[in-house]
Amino acid sequence: MKNIISMKNVTYTYPEAETHATDDISLDIQENEWVSIVGRNGSGKTTLTKLIDGLIDCDSGDIFIDGVKIDEDNIWDARKNIGIVFQNPDHQFVGATVEDDVAFGLENQGVQREDMIKRVDHALQMVDMQDYKKRDPQSLSGGQKQRVAIAGVLAIEPKIIIMDESTSMLDPDGRRTVLDLIQNLRKKQSLTVLSITHDIEETQLSDRIIVLKSGKIVKDSDPKGIYDLGPKLIDYGLEEPFTSLVADGLRDELGQEGYVNEEGLIDQLCKLNSKM
Repeated sequence: MKNIISMKNVTYTYPEAETHATDDISLDIQENEWVSIVGRNGSGKTTLTKLIDGLIDCDSGDIFIDGVKIDEDNIWDARKNIGIVFQNPDHQFVGATVEDDVAFGLENQGVQREDMIKRVDHALQMVDMQDYKKRDPQSLSGGQKQRVAIAGVLAIEPKIIIMDESTSMLDPDGRRTVLDLIQNLRKKQSLTVLSITHDIEETQLSDRIIVLKSGKIVKDSDPKGIYDLGPKLIDYGLEEPFTSLVADGLRDELGQEGYVNEEGLIDQLCKLNSKM
C-alpha cells in the first residue's frame, strides 16, 4: 500500500517556547492503517495533528498528504482529505438539527444541495443515526453526539480521520460503541485512522502505536511490541492494559508471558477453568 501521510524531519516550536513541540519527526502512515499516537501531556500529540491538518506550518521539514507535498497553495485541497473528531462533540455542533450539523462541512465546500442531501443521509445511515436527523444535537447522549460528529466527518468523504481524544468523555459502553464503529467504517470505506489518546486500552484496535516523548518518537511498533514494555509504560505516562495485569497475576496458572489481548485472555481463563 502507498503512504497516505508522510512527514520528513518535521520540527515545530510554539512562539516564545524554549523547546520544540515536535523535534525532527519522520514517519509514514499507509492507506487504511490505524495508527495510535500516545504519550504524556505536552509530548507533541496534538501538535502533530495540527501539522498534518495544516492548522500550523512546520518550521522545517516536509509533510506529504496522499503523495502531495503540502504548501500554502494546496493546503485547502489537502484538508479536504482529512476529517477530525474532537474530544468534546459539543464544540463541533453548529446546526439546529442533526442533519443541519452534518451538512455544515458540505456547505463550506459548496456541494450542490441534491448531492448534499444524499451524502448527509448516507453518513447518518453509516453511524445508525438516521432516525435522529430532525433532533437538536444537544438533546442527544454523549455517545450519540459523538456518532453525529463522526457522521459530519464522513459526509465530506475524507481519506483520513483523526480521532483527537474522541472517546475520553464517554462511558465505557459509549467508548466501545464509537471505537467499534470506527473500526467497521475503516474496513468498509478504506479509511486511514490516526488516533490521539491517553488510554492504552483504546489502542488495541491499532495496527501500530507511536509513542511520543518531548516532541520525539521514542517507540513505533505493533501493539504487542508496546504492551510488552509492561511497567516501563509508566515512563511515557501510560498504564499497562488490564488484560496484561490479569495475565501477569495468573502467570504461573496460565503459562502466559508478555501481552495477551482480551480475546486471548478469555480463552486462557476458560481453559484454566476447565482444569479446575
